[in-house]
Amino acid sequence: MGSGLRTHLELPAESSGLLPSPGKKHPNGTLEWSTPTPYSLAIGYNLQANSIQFLRAWALLANGGYFVQPTVIRKAVKTCKGETQKILIDHTSAERKETFPKVLDTDIVDVVVEAMKYVTKPGGTGRRADIGGFTEVGKSGTSKKIENGIYSASKYLGSFIGFTPVKDPVLLLHVVMDEPECRYIPGVGHNHYGSCCAAPVFKEIATRSLEYLGVTPDDPYGYPYWDPRYDRERADWLRETDALQEIYEKWNK
Repeated sequence: MGSGLRTHLELPAESSGLLPSPGKKHPNGTLEWSTPTPYSLAIGYNLQANSIQFLRAWALLANGGYFVQPTVIRKAVKTCKGETQKILIDHTSAERKETFPKVLDTDIVDVVVEAMKYVTKPGGTGRRADIGGFTEVGKSGTSKKIENGIYSASKYLGSFIGFTPVKDPVLLLHVVMDEPECRYIPGVGHNHYGSCCAAPVFKEIATRSLEYLGVTPDDPYGYPYWDPRYDRERADWLRETDALQEIYEKWNK
């Protein structure tokens, strides 16, 4: 998924990040991969990546398993007296799309995407990212910052990443809050969690962007319960959410 590798975006000084490799050593001589590494990776630690790398990885799900090369340049042309003489760079051509390798099977992508739709529904940790009238797939993230060589107990990075609409994605968005206020809000939760500080921002940016682009809502009944357009029986994924809740209660009673 590109972890530990530069995206080669047209910006200088990009870091490659870090994905621990068995047998490889850090500059200080210690092994990158140690006994606790699999456990720390499983909860999102011991991995360093920039936002573009995260977006490239999530684009695999949005694009059906194709490894897309990100760019900040659409096209560059050489002109003379207003007429195009030569196309220097063209990232809009169909030929470019054909160069993207498929690295995830469609069946795998479909299962992951379908499961991740639960995140923004009632009972999910990212429910504050739910976009009215649209389907979305996303995930919150909360990580402690390193301070003086150890994890801080008060400084965090809260984030939310996702794309919308699910079947024909238009927008892939990564929201990161650097050191959000660390406090408990009654009725909301701990503010430094990505689900509290970043998810609502994802929702607002996505909502306004979709409206601006004129994208037709793909979930016309998926609005907050107080909205007259809301219909729990016909809204996307809510019936499945109810079924999961019943199973959860049965198993835990």
